[in-house]
Amino acid sequence: SVAVCVHGTARSFAHVLVYRSQKENLINAFLPDVKVFVHITRKDARGDPSPQFSAVFEDVPENELRGAAEYLGAKPQDIRILEGPNSDLPTCQSYQENFEKRKHKTSHVESMAHLNSLAGQLSHREGCMALIRTEEQRARRKFSVVIMVR
Repeated sequence: SVAVCVHGTARSFAHVLVYRSQKENLINAFLPDVKVFVHITRKDARGDPSPQFSAVFEDVPENELRGAAEYLGAKPQDIRILEGPNSDLPTCQSYQENFEKRKHKTSHVESMAHLNSLAGQLSHREGCMALIRTEEQRARRKFSVVIMVR
């Protein structure tokens, strides 16, 4: 049995070409024993919003995301749509000192944007695994394969 979890920032996920391609080229390859999960954030904060680039995706309406997820075969209980754009960061003092340093960095790897991106990726993976573990407990069997799709 195969678990497929679509995760990350929604961006173009709700575009018909994107979700149809995922269904036809990935999910259908594992039929009939595939279960789909979706753990995504509606809002994007990773691109460059400067007018010359306009590289931030517009916020995607929740009903469009839900429709795309259901088209893939995800059941309502297997869909998590977060508002976003960022995940919570640790609040302990030792992290706060690092955050202050990052606020003034120009290198992407040392920036708060990079830290928020990593936190988002990790929270979506954990969110996928929580959905998958819940299903495994409900069904009393483990998936043979877990595929994370971003």
